[in-house]
Amino acid sequence: LGIPYIRHFCIVGAARDLQAFYQAVFGVQALVQGLPGEMECWVPVGAEQWLVYEERTELESISDDGCHIAIYVNDFVESYNRAQARGLVWNNPRFRHLTYDSLEQALHHSEFRVKDLREPESGRLVHILEHEVRALSHPGFCCRSWVMDPAAA
Repeated sequence: LGIPYIRHFCIVGAARDLQAFYQAVFGVQALVQGLPGEMECWVPVGAEQWLVYEERTELESISDDGCHIAIYVNDFVESYNRAQARGLVWNNPRFRHLTYDSLEQALHHSEFRVKDLREPESGRLVHILEHEVRALSHPGFCCRSWVMDPAAA
């Protein structure tokens, strides 16, 4: 049993910018489809699993609903470096013991966080959704033994 997708609502005009964000930060080829004003951005986050952003005309502004997701990435170091270079790495004050101000800290925790999703060229805020970005070496990764060197586990 798995969850095929999570749908998150966003402001009109955000779908293409979210597609650009995921490409620029995580190297992910997201899909944009639909009619103007009703676009969706489909971000692949696993085997047949998607994060779907649906533009909604009734949303007038960007707000933080407090949700967060955890995603696993293959290119953890590169993703961290791209997020850090754009000023997107975020320390959640709820978890004072988890900080990600350096790559060494992110590697130590096997994770980092991004909260503000920004259009890569302008830096304009497009959406807010906390991403706990995990390396495949993260202790919470259920398939860790399949991908890790036994000597490193």
